[in-house]
Amino acid sequence: MDFDHEQDFPVTLTGQILDKLMASALVLCTIVGVPGNLLALRYFWTCKRRTLAVKLYIAIATIDICTCIAHFPVAVCLFSVRHAQLFGYEIVCASWAILFQTLQRVSMFLVMLLSASRALSIACPFTEVNTNAVLGSFFLYIATLVVHDMVITAYGIEAIYMTYDVYCWTDPITKSMEVGEYAFVAFVVGVPPIVCVISFVVCVVKLAQSTVSTRSKDNNTRAAATVAIFTALFLTCNLPYCINTILYTVTLASDNMFPGPIFSSVYMYWYSWPVSKVVCVVLNATLNPVLYYFRMSKFSAWVRHKGEHGESELSNIQPVRTKPHLTRRATSAF
Repeated sequence: MDFDHEQDFPVTLTGQILDKLMASALVLCTIVGVPGNLLALRYFWTCKRRTLAVKLYIAIATIDICTCIAHFPVAVCLFSVRHAQLFGYEIVCASWAILFQTLQRVSMFLVMLLSASRALSIACPFTEVNTNAVLGSFFLYIATLVVHDMVITAYGIEAIYMTYDVYCWTDPITKSMEVGEYAFVAFVVGVPPIVCVISFVVCVVKLAQSTVSTRSKDNNTRAAATVAIFTALFLTCNLPYCINTILYTVTLASDNMFPGPIFSSVYMYWYSWPVSKVVCVVLNATLNPVLYYFRMSKFSAWVRHKGEHGESELSNIQPVRTKPHLTRRATSAF
């Protein structure tokens, strides 16, 4: 190692340039992501048919808007040679930590629901996906997060800001709570990507095996491809943080104090956390409306025609059929 981990961020030209690049990327994400997601939210909100997919996209667009704004204190720190700035106030630090991790976890859960519901509609084309059950699971998940945060807070938490993170995070004061907290984080961060990968495989296999009319199959293939690309973007932007979390757990499990051998390099120590936890997550929220524009023809036409709303293609997805005599009423794509 050629630096002391106990010291503040090394104010070198390279370090300042990299920090300014990250901060500028976050500002650009706000400039692009907030208007883009506002357009997407308005489009999905005014869809004539509120299918499950449309409702999930409404929730995702709402979360993405908040995410594109919530990074502001981190950008300020990056522009200020990683001085705490707003994070110097404990209430701000603790509130931001809870808010941002909640946004990230809710976003991951929503993408999981979207991918799983699409896969189920293709795998079981004549079984209607229960919208109320899916939405109920979402609200139950929100309630679980609230209860979790209340329990952790009741036992006592401390809000921590470190220059290698450039963001605030909370840690249980009671050491006995740490193991349970790490297990909970591993569950909420690790399960959604696994479900999304399985859902993607199901979509590909079932569409390849389906015997439907060309037009219907094309519609389903495009819809499945859109969800698959949406899921792939989500995985690409969220896997770095999942990997970092796993590496951090391995470091602690090996009886090594952080940074240990894994995070000892300059870039792993100073940049892996802000990039994986903040920059990649905000980038994901910013790119989602770009994906909508290029993959959803009616959304792009709606944008070009300044909001003259037509029917969303999400509301017109044809079921994947294997028995031609069954009626259209027998299934629902979402």
